[in-house]
Order: sequence, then C-alpha cells, then structure tokens
Amino acid sequence: MSEQKLQARVYSRTAPTEEQLAQLRDFLHQKYQRPVNLHWERDDRMKDGFRLELGEGESRELHVGDAEFCADAHTHSILNHTGSVTRFLAVIVPNR
Repeated sequence: MSEQKLQARVYSRTAPTEEQLAQLRDFLHQKYQRPVNLHWERDDRMKDGFRLELGEGESRELHVGDAEFCADAHTHSILNHTGSVTRFLAVIVPNR
C-alpha cells in the first residue's frame, strides 16, 4: 500500500519561486515523514509572507451547533467564508 500524501496549500500575494516551493516541500516531507502534494494559490489579502494550510484534502462545511473531531497527529484548519465573527470551542484531551 502506498503512503498517503500530505496535502498542503500555500497562499501568498506573489507566486513563490520553484526553489522556494521545493524547500518548503522538503521541509514538510522531513517534518511529517510523508510525501507532500504542495500547491500555491494567489491571495491578494496577504500583504507580506504566506499562509500554509495542511490537511488530508478533505473539507466540510460546519454550521452553528455542529461538532467536529480531529484525531491525534491529524491536522485541521478553520476557514470563515462569511462576514460574521467565527467563534469556536476547542476541547483538547491529553493522551494517557
């Protein structure tokens, strides 16, 4: 069975060079010990720098009152695509 690739997306105002993308891909590969599928997307809201999102390539739309679970060693992100304020409660249970 082949190892599942880590899905990563980098957002910035200007496109990174191929060398910068390769360096970021290598860094993520070393950190997570998995092959990396890295994509760039233009985001004019970014003034400087970049934003990096990691995930398993799956997204879900959640509504008020919905609950979501993220297992250990998995990643998540929250994207508010509305004009309202996002409020959430995170419950973190330590491993025993």
